[in-house]
Amino acid sequence: MSLVWERRWIAPVLDGVCLIAFVVVGKENHNVTTGFRWFWEVLWPLAVGWFAVGIAVGLYRQRRLTWLRWAATLAFGTLLTMWLRTFTGRSAFTAYTVVVYIFVGLTTLGWRGVAGLVASRLHPRSPAV
Repeated sequence: MSLVWERRWIAPVLDGVCLIAFVVVGKENHNVTTGFRWFWEVLWPLAVGWFAVGIAVGLYRQRRLTWLRWAATLAFGTLLTMWLRTFTGRSAFTAYTVVVYIFVGLTTLGWRGVAGLVASRLHPRSPAV
């Protein structure tokens, strides 16, 4: 099995961790104590929106244009999330939308940036001849 296939699961798992972190931090910031049901009602639209668009644009299978695929996932995945939120009885476009764009954008881009720096240090490209 190639190294690419062995590590293909890392990106969706780390994105999932970012989405879960968003919900956990929000729960703590708003002093919500209603348990798992609240957690699930906030997480599922976010996860479905993010991963549906991520899969559709090839975020997890294509290595080319990764930043463009990430940006499309953030933009359109968040829009889909806002629409899905209406099925939980929540408002679609509120300050929550801005917070999702900022937190999820920074965390999902952040781990990709760190991974890119680490990869470039571990496997420096040879200079063009």
